[in-house]
Amino acid sequence: MRITTSMIYNQALAGIQNGETNQANLTQQLATGLKILEPSDDVMGTVRAMDYQVDINSNNQYETNITNVTNSLNQTYTAITSVSGTLSTIIGILNNATSSTNLATPQVTSGEVAQLRDQLLGFANTRIGNTYLFSGFQTNTQPYAAGTYDYQGDGGIVKVPTGKGVSTASNVPGSSVFSYTPAAYTTQIPGGLTVSYTAGAGTTVNVNITDAANNPVKSFSFSNVIQMTDLLSTAIANNDTTTIEALAYPFSQIQNQVSSVQADLGASLSGLQNQSTTLTQSTTNMQNSLSTLQDADTATLGVEIQQANTALQALYSASAEILPMSLFSFLQSSSGG
Repeated sequence: MRITTSMIYNQALAGIQNGETNQANLTQQLATGLKILEPSDDVMGTVRAMDYQVDINSNNQYETNITNVTNSLNQTYTAITSVSGTLSTIIGILNNATSSTNLATPQVTSGEVAQLRDQLLGFANTRIGNTYLFSGFQTNTQPYAAGTYDYQGDGGIVKVPTGKGVSTASNVPGSSVFSYTPAAYTTQIPGGLTVSYTAGAGTTVNVNITDAANNPVKSFSFSNVIQMTDLLSTAIANNDTTTIEALAYPFSQIQNQVSSVQADLGASLSGLQNQSTTLTQSTTNMQNSLSTLQDADTATLGVEIQQANTALQALYSASAEILPMSLFSFLQSSSGG
């Protein structure tokens, strides 16, 4: 095959262009720290890198969610711990009232219980910013109304993704903390009286007191511990030992309820900590794999750039000698010389 001047020129030009492109790519890899600059450089590697990045981003979002849920549950746990302490104080006063025929200062004691009732109301209406902790889905609504102490929230549980296929409750509805729904229960109190507890609508507990002949003596109802405490305050002020005795069982039940919620929150917080540790390790592993896949080896690149530069300079020198001679021959043949 006859080697023409244009073929020599084109080959030299292509060699220079390829050398310059290779050198530019190596320089860009060194500047960016990446060995995959375009998807075409490594199609499979690019797909794997995208998968790693998607999973890393998901883990980062889960970590953010865990932080937010943990903050909310910690605030909830603190409030419920305070409720538990207040309940212990109330139950202590109740036990003292039931063990005495008459309280020495019923009005003073009634006032103390009323203050404890208000403390419970404050804890039940705890909020972070404008968000109430115990309102269920109604986070902008105050859970418990002043005066009536009725629950104004709902039973909604807000679940937040904290892992792949894993969701964690970020709240506890007030109805699950400050109320309980009893099975039908009957007990005896002093004076030959019988007290029956039955469930009403929602979280309402109906209390009926009868004498030995099953004649009605008294009845009342409540739907949460704040209302129970209000009833206790009034009963102490009136030296109403029958109502005080009848409230002993519900207070023991609500104390158990609060302890159960505390235990569940502690387990949730522990689980979130473990989940966070797992996510952190998973993210670290994926980041290492992503780095191995796409990060350039700067030491090796330095050598390759030097080699590419040397080869390109040699190509420049060779082309400078070959192309003028080829061009001269081309001109001679064209002029017929």
